[in-house]
Amino acid sequence: MTPNSNPPPKDDQYENIKSTSKLFLSAIALAFVVYLITLLPGTQQLVPLTPVPFAAIITAIVTLSIVGALLMAASSIASIVQSTIGSPQAVGENAASVAYWLVILTAIGLAHRGLSAIVLPYLEGLYWTYDAAFLLLSITALVAIAVRLFAAIDPSAELIARSVVGEPDRTGRDQSQTTAQNDASGSKEDTA
Repeated sequence: MTPNSNPPPKDDQYENIKSTSKLFLSAIALAFVVYLITLLPGTQQLVPLTPVPFAAIITAIVTLSIVGALLMAASSIASIVQSTIGSPQAVGENAASVAYWLVILTAIGLAHRGLSAIVLPYLEGLYWTYDAAFLLLSITALVAIAVRLFAAIDPSAELIARSVVGEPDRTGRDQSQTTAQNDASGSKEDTA
């Protein structure tokens, strides 16, 4: 850092985005390195006394690392979304919750895919239990997403209407009727 350069901002949002970005970049780099490791000779050989190849164990370890990083980053991502959207509060909270549960759903999907090679060989005919367990977890996250999306409809529609038209007339009358009555009363006062 040069003496004339300004230090980066120290606020929470900056640090939150920086740490979340590091987690995601680390996960991507780790996944790429594991892919390269699985290409090495001998990694497709079975671990002695097991039906699992070495590559599957390496993939499972990395999968657990990435899933852990996603679970740690979920609340940070939610707070970033909420602070980005801002107001109205109901829209920001619902969007943050949807972002949180989308990250959780992604982690569940990655865990299902990455752990299957070491779990399924031991289930022998009961493969459906593996899928059923992850389906249950996925449905829980999906229901949470659906609930928050539907909860956000009214506040979002109000936000859109306000941004297009402006604030509504709270008297319950049409704006054009109010304007016409104001003009009529104004002309009566002029004649009196």
